[in-house]
Amino acid sequence: MFSSCLSRSLPVVFAIATFLGFSVACTSDSPAPPEESRDAISSTDTVAPPVDARADLDPAPRPDAAPVPDAAPGPDAVFDHDTAGEIDEGDATPEPQFGRSAHRREEYPLVEGPLQAGVGVGYFEVPVGVSMAGFGGRVDGINSTWSGLLKGSQGLHGWPIFKALAFEAEGEQVVFVKTPMMSSATAVTEGAAAKLDELYGLDLRGRIITGAGHSHHTVARYWRMPDLLAIAGVDTPDEEVLDRITTALAETVKSALDDLGPAEWGYATQEGFDPDDEIYGHRREEVQHLYGKDDRLVVLGVRRPDGRPLAAMVNFPVHGTGFGSRNDLLSEDVPGAIEMQFEEYFFSTEEQPVVALFMQSGAGDAAPRGGVKYPIPQRIERIGLLAAQSAVELYRSIEWRSEAEVGVRSRRLDLHYDWIYPEGYDDFSDESGTPYYWGGWQCRGKGVEEGESMSGHPKVCSAFESLLALMRVPIPFSEVHQVYLSTARLGPLFFMSLPGEPNNSIIRYMIHEFAARIAERGLEESGAFDVMGIGYSQDHALYLSTAEDWFMGGYEAEMSFFGPLGSSYLVDRQMELAEDLLDGYARPVFYNESRDLSTPGEFTPRALEVSVNLGSVIQDVATDYERTEHVHFHWVGGDPSIAPPRVRVQYSTDSGFVDVPHPAGWPGEAYDNTRHHILTRYTPDPPASGQIRAERQHAWLIDWQVPHDFPAGTYRLVATGSYWDGAEVRPYEVVSREFGIRQATGAALSAELHDSELHLRLTLPPVEFAQEKDRRWPTAGWRLFDATVAPQEPQNVRVPLLISLSTDTLPAAEEHLVTFDHAAGAYLFNLAQAGLEEYAGAITVDAHVAADHVPSPIQTTVGHR
Repeated sequence: MFSSCLSRSLPVVFAIATFLGFSVACTSDSPAPPEESRDAISSTDTVAPPVDARADLDPAPRPDAAPVPDAAPGPDAVFDHDTAGEIDEGDATPEPQFGRSAHRREEYPLVEGPLQAGVGVGYFEVPVGVSMAGFGGRVDGINSTWSGLLKGSQGLHGWPIFKALAFEAEGEQVVFVKTPMMSSATAVTEGAAAKLDELYGLDLRGRIITGAGHSHHTVARYWRMPDLLAIAGVDTPDEEVLDRITTALAETVKSALDDLGPAEWGYATQEGFDPDDEIYGHRREEVQHLYGKDDRLVVLGVRRPDGRPLAAMVNFPVHGTGFGSRNDLLSEDVPGAIEMQFEEYFFSTEEQPVVALFMQSGAGDAAPRGGVKYPIPQRIERIGLLAAQSAVELYRSIEWRSEAEVGVRSRRLDLHYDWIYPEGYDDFSDESGTPYYWGGWQCRGKGVEEGESMSGHPKVCSAFESLLALMRVPIPFSEVHQVYLSTARLGPLFFMSLPGEPNNSIIRYMIHEFAARIAERGLEESGAFDVMGIGYSQDHALYLSTAEDWFMGGYEAEMSFFGPLGSSYLVDRQMELAEDLLDGYARPVFYNESRDLSTPGEFTPRALEVSVNLGSVIQDVATDYERTEHVHFHWVGGDPSIAPPRVRVQYSTDSGFVDVPHPAGWPGEAYDNTRHHILTRYTPDPPASGQIRAERQHAWLIDWQVPHDFPAGTYRLVATGSYWDGAEVRPYEVVSREFGIRQATGAALSAELHDSELHLRLTLPPVEFAQEKDRRWPTAGWRLFDATVAPQEPQNVRVPLLISLSTDTLPAAEEHLVTFDHAAGAYLFNLAQAGLEEYAGAITVDAHVAADHVPSPIQTTVGHR
């Protein structure tokens, strides 16, 4: 999850680092590793708490923090496992105090009936300037009013998107939400349920299952970890950021529920997915001899009864670490590219739109690959395309059904050594034989050689009991000692949340244990039941692995809370919920072992800044562009605390300018900067300084690399957004000058004759990749145009063309539509269609993209026979 680099030091961080056994070091000024290296596109995932020189670190609790006890409770303070006490705070129904209580199950039949489904999509109006979660030590950058200890973002590589898929049968509901975040957290899961109640009067507690994409470049500040651990990769918690996240999530869920209607569904699985590691590969060297990667692809499809596609849930693992820690643009990274490419590839092949939700599986030890010869932005697109092609093919094999059993069970689990480990277990203890009762972090085996198992050796860990006491955080602490679990059922398919970064070992354990439960009930011969693990779901307990995996040590093992059996304990508790849904115990939908210790604090919304020079154009577009060139537009808009601007591409028609259609065919949506086709940056004057001013020039710019097959014609850009006028938020619009797009000067049309069949190829020269000098964002050549050739080779055009043919004696006749034949690697045209099958002289071919609004032709000549 985390990767670190330090720049300076503060005494308090050194003290904590020393306590934790970290080495504090910095390589921020060293050159980036070569792209050919193993981890060029993956996180190095090494932790050393870095230091922020911009702010003093105060170990005192925030004003809204819970009171600090005199001493952290020891093992004798553990409450009775079977008869947990009550906390009486004057509520009408007191909640149980911290401790393990009996598993609750109420006999309630699982409903079955005609399926209803709905989809919701919500663009997250993220405040540019917020810090990004995932990489630790990311401090070398701007300090904005939305960043904490980590650097602030400076723009967007596409907008973060929430996507919700709701199911209902006979009134029973469950909603899956893909979030554009690094991980889930109970503050998000519970906060979204609270928002749905507050905004819409809907009680969906326990019925929402989140799955974070796990990009290391999306919004941080949502995890309520202590401030002194924030710099390790999540930044300090911010209640206003959390409120915005949960509001957007709740609104997206509501839109999915509003979309409920009759539906058909089905799923298909592929074992041995991506055998050549073109998309992702196993990165955990310590257990290569034990486990390979999680190589199972699952695609869940949903459509309307008339066959109209609705949604596709794509499930396999890959880390969202395509971009490196120097990147300053918010991005959903590889997981976002998978969704985008699935939707666009599906639309191009099926001619119908669909919404894709990428739900992670065992990504803890799965790193993105994609080919080192491609620049990172292109590589990310290529990974998405390769995954999309396989997933769409699997989608086509789905067998559809119109009915389903629908059920969901959720619980909040309290965690302590006594409930995870059997009596007498001593393999998660220190040198004195004392267990790590409240959990341990960064564990290593005493006297263990590299490559040797820690099993049977004393463990040297950073005990959370001492660590939290040092930071004056009370124990039990919500983010370590409580975890939110959910299991849902849709017909024979079970979904299990994995609240953290599951390694393949725990995915295998989950599948094995589920199969055992099915076998116990004599249901295995039907082959009807299956299970999907959803990683980064509901909560976040860092890395999850089996005991054998954990004992081998290494980063993924060290980044866990409760040692060798902690992760399998969570899966075992999930199996109880699965058994309930198999055996007719579908209630309660949600229950606590004790009250939620993660409670929201108060916040005052940030003040807004008046926009100086609103609507003025700093740099307008040029009047003419060739394909693959870069369109640059720079204007003054609104405060990013309101929302980033939307920038649409429009083309000229006889009746005026209209929006270019959305590249995935989404009705009512346009080709704009919500996808990473167009980069967006915020360039304020004065620059961001971490202080809110009365007024500022809120300048925005976009860079758009015109695709190599984009229709020629006359275009303009329309930027819309909101600004603060000192009294209220108001809309604005800025329109660029008109500009033309035409064929590239270096384009080449080649033609060959094979008997009477004409083979045509249209290529454009490559664009050299370039980026800002500190590698914070791309500046040229970032788009992937042809995944079949190296980036320095000519780029093939494959969209339909219109061609006309002429000879020395025959002028050009009618145009003919030709489509690209992938097997032949060329456009094929039989000369008989033009009456030239017997012609023996030279033939001139004029060709242009069929979708051109204003034809921009290219010409070549071929000799016949």
